[in-house]
Amino acid sequence: KNNVLNNLKLNLNSLNKKEIIKNGVKISKISEHVGDILVVIFSPDSLDIVKGAPGKRRAFIDMICCQLSKSYLIMHQEYMKCLKLKNAMLKKDIVDKEYIYVLHEKMSNYILNIVNFRKNTISKLLEKAKVIEQELTNKKVLILGFGREGKSTYKFIKENGVKCDLAIADRNDIDKNDLDDNVIVYTGEDYMNDILKYDIVIKSPGISFKGIDYSKFESRITSQTELFLKYARNKVVGITGTKGKSTTSSLIYQMLKEKYNTRFVGNIGKPVFEEIDGYDKTDIFVYELSSHQLEHIKYSPHIAVLLNMFEEHLDHYNSYEEYKEAKRNIFKYQGENDIYVFNGGAKKLLNKEYSLRQRQLPVCKEDNGCKEETIYNEKTICIKMNNNEETIKIPQNTNILGKHNIFNLAVAATVAK
Repeated sequence: KNNVLNNLKLNLNSLNKKEIIKNGVKISKISEHVGDILVVIFSPDSLDIVKGAPGKRRAFIDMICCQLSKSYLIMHQEYMKCLKLKNAMLKKDIVDKEYIYVLHEKMSNYILNIVNFRKNTISKLLEKAKVIEQELTNKKVLILGFGREGKSTYKFIKENGVKCDLAIADRNDIDKNDLDDNVIVYTGEDYMNDILKYDIVIKSPGISFKGIDYSKFESRITSQTELFLKYARNKVVGITGTKGKSTTSSLIYQMLKEKYNTRFVGNIGKPVFEEIDGYDKTDIFVYELSSHQLEHIKYSPHIAVLLNMFEEHLDHYNSYEEYKEAKRNIFKYQGENDIYVFNGGAKKLLNKEYSLRQRQLPVCKEDNGCKEETIYNEKTICIKMNNNEETIKIPQNTNILGKHNIFNLAVAATVAK
């Protein structure tokens, strides 16, 4: 913990949040959510205090931990009560050896838990910074497209103090007053001309390469989706399809959040970089993915859902086959421990000739004569999984009834199961 200040990225330029003062240390409070890991922004007058004696450093770390966890706050309060009681007894020469021994036992347990929580908290804070450094630090980085996702990428890089040579390219004009002075900007019809100057190109979903030979720089292309899947794919349920992905994603999110800490990101949710601060390893991400977000990625989510594919969005692609290949990226890079949920009535269209090694859970309508893991009709959904069979009755007063929505509901129930 004595080295925490050497590793945390100190950002002194964003002090527009509500500031709090506690234990003589002023910081900006980023999140109100108990259990979040905060990105701490220091004010300049805090640094001398924090760099001071070990006791003040411990007080500072305790302050952060108390904000993160109610259980830590309670442990800390109980420890301080025991310490005050012990000191009061010793001051008054009250020597009850048996009771002091009990106090020592309690304090030892509290200290052990407190120290472990401190270590885990600091390691989580440093883990995210390390991941960002490995990927972007000391690189020439181009943000390609400056819509909502591009702007959140810029904000993410800036707020995490990533040291890189940064540029932004977009066909439309960009307000340079909102950017740091050292950021290079490319706009107009030729905004892609300098891509080869950059090591990493973080592409926004709306940017199309239709009619462009991108083979020379394809290896440099990445995105928020790919960067997040690279480091957190095991906690992601990814959903795509030409039709029904928003409904199915919403259903899965509503089901999972009843039991798990669940976040909804992607196509109709927030860009994933807006949710990465405070990310905990117990969180599950329901990620609605368009074909635009899936193209060029080399990582697939732990649970992939492919609903259907129709001949649409061809204004973005050179062919229908190129569109389908973008969609298939959702399962293409899965391993044998991953799960692939798909429309059992459209196997050949969805899966092509790929040799699938992941666990496959097809969802099929009863009158198609299939014998898949999940079979549904207008009244029930039957899920066969892990040698168990469960039949779920579909409430007839639900507002999502309809042929396609019952299929979406069956898919969501399979994922939740």
